[in-house]
Amino acid sequence: MTNEEAAERVEDLIEQAWDAPTPEDRADLAREALLTDPNAIDAYVVLATCVPTPTENIALLREAVRVGNDAWADALERRESDFFWSDIRTRPFMRAMQSLALALWKQGVHVEAAKVADRLLLLNPNDNQGIRYLAFAWHPVLGGWERVEHLLKEYEGEIRTEYLYTHCLNVFRRGDDCEAILAQAVQINPHVPELLLSDQARSLAQFDEFVSLGSRQEAIAYATHNRAAWESVPLALGWLRGATKDR
Repeated sequence: MTNEEAAERVEDLIEQAWDAPTPEDRADLAREALLTDPNAIDAYVVLATCVPTPTENIALLREAVRVGNDAWADALERRESDFFWSDIRTRPFMRAMQSLALALWKQGVHVEAAKVADRLLLLNPNDNQGIRYLAFAWHPVLGGWERVEHLLKEYEGEIRTEYLYTHCLNVFRRGDDCEAILAQAVQINPHVPELLLSDQARSLAQFDEFVSLGSRQEAIAYATHNRAAWESVPLALGWLRGATKDR
């Protein structure tokens, strides 16, 4: 089997693995891919979805990232702007980092998770993956408001639910007037305050891969992932309740 044939075989196995009906089938196909190419990053990512414990999941994702670090060592050293999204071959590496960040945060390894997210933003400042929205949710919990303000400035002008409500929270935290910013945020998604101020978001959380801007489903996702950020700012939720009670 030539190198080209082996690469095509691995790609085919990984595609089959993602579509496989059971975790067992996915794992078998991912392992077969790794037998052909031990450096198949996506195979580790697939396999990580099949293991029974968070520890195993994180270990496999760390291995995927390690392989990616080795494979792209030269590009990482050069730090070429936007390279990591413009070259499609880097996508498995970026998926692995995103999956690792999410897994670490879920397990309470918050500082490292935020560092992985920040690294992704450094490698891909256009942020086609939406990693900045993880950073908006995570850094406030860690007290990293300087980082939040840097990101708000970097993506200034964005009209997205996550951006606008984070901007509103930061302005409130600083003690400045944020009524106009809140009004803009509510205009984009009016469902967020109700869900942030209640405990129902988590019970309703069933996220689709894509949600519509301004939808209740988007608000559920935002409230689920960002409630802790709002709770980290004293009096923020109380202010939000009073500011939106007549809307």
